[in-house]
Amino acid sequence: MANDKDFKVKNGLVVGAGDISSTTDTDITVTPSGTGQLVLDGLNWPTTDGSANQVLKTDGSGQLSFVTQSGGSGSIQSEEFPTVTNGSANVTMSQSYALTHIEVYLNGVKLRGGASNDYDVSGTTLTFSENLQSGDVVCVVSLESASTFTISGTFANLTDTSVSSQATNTLIKYNGSAYVPTSLSEDSSGNVTSLVAGDSGNVSVDIRKANVRTTTGTVNLVGGASLYNAGAAATYSCADLNKGDIVTVYAAAASVAVVPGASTSLFKDGNDITGTSETSVAIGQHTIATITMISDTVAIITGSAI
Repeated sequence: MANDKDFKVKNGLVVGAGDISSTTDTDITVTPSGTGQLVLDGLNWPTTDGSANQVLKTDGSGQLSFVTQSGGSGSIQSEEFPTVTNGSANVTMSQSYALTHIEVYLNGVKLRGGASNDYDVSGTTLTFSENLQSGDVVCVVSLESASTFTISGTFANLTDTSVSSQATNTLIKYNGSAYVPTSLSEDSSGNVTSLVAGDSGNVSVDIRKANVRTTTGTVNLVGGASLYNAGAAATYSCADLNKGDIVTVYAAAASVAVVPGASTSLFKDGNDITGTSETSVAIGQHTIATITMISDTVAIITGSAI
């Protein structure tokens, strides 16, 4: 049969051992007639080319089509090409991913994830339902942040945060080298707060208790929920208080007084704040007085024995 003639087969072509190849540097073209499709090992290939950068996708029933690569519910973060070992079903990824955080392509065809489908994930190991062969190309596309991640910016490299044995209502904080559990404690202003979850999962700030300070001598009052216990003679100044601060003083001993400070005016409750302010207010022994800052420069003191 001459080489320059067409060779037609009506009832199927069966090829034994060997390859179908060309004798020169030319393409081998397979073109179905009409609406027919190229069916290769049970896979129906599309009859027209897709757009630039599209990929082949299977519907799970043998039909292939060109689709635009998409991140699904998230945006594509990165992609990698793990090393394939001939005869092995496993490849190792650079990071640990959840099954729903990645898309996997084998030789350009998108696969179905899940233990009963084309592949499954455990940590950094990606396991296929069948062994891979030399020349296979695996592409792993990350759709969302992996379980191991790095954030750059205001968090200054928050890397692989994993905190164990964290008690209820505690937070994590950066100690200079890692993020660790921590319980909230008194800050520089004497505020003590606790972070709690509301019924709907919302986070709120709850003031648990006043910070108790046992003091004597001359003391500048500190704002926040503070209770000062004067166990001996003491003089408390309002100089460092600001608008909205409320401080309580308990005079356990005699000779306890509150003074306004250099730039603050102190008034007893019920007095006209346009009048003359107090230079010192004595608190009766075994009684409580409360100082409320109604502005940055005006303090009102209340109590039954002032």
